[in-house]
Amino acid sequence: MYLDEIIELTRLCILSGKVRNKENPVSAILIGTSETGKSEIINIFRDLDNTIIANDLSGRMVVDYLAPKILNEGKTHVLIPDFIKVLSHGKKVTQNCITMLNIATQEGLDNIVFYGLQKEFPKPVKFGVITAVTQEAYKVRKKYWEKIGFISRLMPISFTYSEATKRRIHEHIAKGSPKHYIELTKGKPRKIEIPKQYAEQIKVTSIAKSPFSTGFRLHKQLRLLAQTNALLNDRNTVNKEDIDKLLDYAKYIGTIFYEI
Repeated sequence: MYLDEIIELTRLCILSGKVRNKENPVSAILIGTSETGKSEIINIFRDLDNTIIANDLSGRMVVDYLAPKILNEGKTHVLIPDFIKVLSHGKKVTQNCITMLNIATQEGLDNIVFYGLQKEFPKPVKFGVITAVTQEAYKVRKKYWEKIGFISRLMPISFTYSEATKRRIHEHIAKGSPKHYIELTKGKPRKIEIPKQYAEQIKVTSIAKSPFSTGFRLHKQLRLLAQTNALLNDRNTVNKEDIDKLLDYAKYIGTIFYEI
């Protein structure tokens, strides 16, 4: 299918929360023009046991609702199918929400003072975020998001459709679009090793693909995605198959809008 690789890459991001290492779960933002199926891709994963769906969000909801649920139920990722809904709130509400997500995806929510209310958690609450915006909405906010480090926390996954793909999609719709069924993982959570030669390949790819700043976060994210693919295949060590898949999917990472 036309979106299989994007769906699989999104699945790896969500599964990354089950790799037992010191890295944060991979967060991602799907970027594309309107009607390219971004929200539909994210909604495929809404019923997985490690995800929480949030159709709208505010900073207060992150602190009062999401953080306790993550902490108590072992969730690893928050899915926001359409980030435009979050961005449509007033400037202050939107900024506060992004600030909370920035914290949650890196150091974790710990001792939070929010609107005069103080909230403490027994340990830092971390989670990954999977969301989507249109290409136009991204361009408007690109500089600001880079400035505050938001976009470097969410790995950008961008794509666009060729004319041939558009025709195939119309044919697919005409026949009735079948639902996607997603298996999250065959393997149990575990630590995954990366042999030196594959770690070097990931490093080279990270430097070449880095769209922002130093690229350190992207480097960590790509390492984790390789480990995640190994976990998906019930292995304890990254091998050539994982690297080959990562290098293939790397064409979508960044804002080059690879045509499918």
